[in-house]
This record gives sequence, C-alpha cells and structure tokens, in this order.
Amino acid sequence: FYFNNGSMMDMAKFYRGIYPNFSMERFHALLEIFPLDPKRPIRRFSKGMQKQAAFVLCMAMQPEIMLFDEPTSALDPELTGEVLRVIKGLKDKDTTMIVVTHEMEFAKNVSDKIIFMADGVVLEDGTPEEVLDNPRNARTKTLLESAHSELGNAIASGDNYDIFAEHTRRAADAIGKILGTITATE
Repeated sequence: FYFNNGSMMDMAKFYRGIYPNFSMERFHALLEIFPLDPKRPIRRFSKGMQKQAAFVLCMAMQPEIMLFDEPTSALDPELTGEVLRVIKGLKDKDTTMIVVTHEMEFAKNVSDKIIFMADGVVLEDGTPEEVLDNPRNARTKTLLESAHSELGNAIASGDNYDIFAEHTRRAADAIGKILGTITATE
C-alpha cells in the first residue's frame, strides 16, 4: 500500500529508518542512472518505471543477497542495459545474486552458475556454457530451442510477451528449497 501511494523519497526516508545499510548517497546516485522523479507518487509511474523504482530502493539498501525476479522485463532496451550494468557491478562487489530470468543471454552474461528449471524441477545446473551452450538434459535442449523460437515469433509479431510468467512462483519455491538446503549444510 505504502509503496504505491508514497513517492520514492517517502520510501527512501522510510527505509532509511528501518534498514541501517540504506544509503541516501547511493539512492541519489542510482537516480542519476534511472531518471525518475523521486517526489512523484509511485502509483503514477508506468509498470516499467515502478520496476525501476523498486530496483533503486532495493539497491540503496546495499544488500548482501539479492533475489531478482525478471529484472529486465517491462524495460526499454536502454534501461535494460543499465540494469545489466548495475547487476554486473554488484557481482564485482561480492553481492550474492539469485536471478530468475528467461533471458538466456542475460543469464549467460552475468552468471557464474545457472540452475535450469522447468515446472519447479531442476533439470540441470552448471556454468553458463555447460547449461546454455552444451545442455546434457534432452528436456533442457527442447525448452531452450522452444524458448528461442517462441521469443523470435513474439518479437517478429510485436506481441507483449512474457514466455514463462506462470512458472515464477514454482521457481521461487524451488529456490527457497535450494537456499534451505544450502543453509542446512553450512
């Protein structure tokens, strides 16, 4: 409720009060990259702008671990490039990132490890080259070929296309299980 009714500045002040790592300096630096009006009510932003606002606010918290769910969807190509640049910068700062995405090139460019899932089940995992360039699992191969074909058709027809939106919940559930396993074994 507060996110949609307040402005980014309202949210920044709110977060600064409850998150000790929230950096107003970083918040303002990110607004240089993502030109959003920090005084405008967030509900008046487009969906893409709302995603940018959430991204800026989260990044200003300077988290140790970030979970991104389709961070580049609903962004124009220029801002997609900025998000990629910022995420790559996080990688250099030792921020652990879990990225749920269906953009294979994006995953290949920013990942150290890829876990390829379908219907909430891990089909395979490995380096980007192993999983995306040389998949071992037949279903992975089929899904990658299908995704490339369907995405190409959607782009050609101009459709607003989100190929795997229905799997996001399942992916998040599976990631939670994976994180639980990692935590339990440490």
